Amino acid sequence: MKHFRRGLELSVLLTGVALIFLGCTANVEPSKLETKLANMAKEVVIPMEAKNRKNPLPANKEIIEQGRELYMQSCAICHGADGRSRTNIGRGMYPPAMDLTSPTCGDGQMPTSSGSFRTASV
Repeated sequence: MKHFRRGLELSVLLTGVALIFLGCTANVEPSKLETKLANMAKEVVIPMEAKNRKNPLPANKEIIEQGRELYMQSCAICHGADGRSRTNIGRGMYPPAMDLTSPTCGDGQMPTSSGSFRTASV
């Protein structure tokens, strides 16, 4: 068991060093490979249960308006009012703020129900 752990630690270290030398950095726009790997990692990190969870709140006008207000206060500064992350802060972050309308964030729609609930509740 001790040898396995040591081998695993060495593998992680060597992978990290390799990624640095291959250009995976936190101060430039990520490569297509790095973006693909990050999206794959996100899919692994978000548990399957979270994808199947249903929003416990009813989708009525009052609840949707409360969610919109909360999003505008807490999320829009980076993700933008439309969720596409085309803000100075969102683009200036490394990694950049995620486009919440992308299919990797849920259903490919501006988050209003299941997609935003899954993303925000993880």
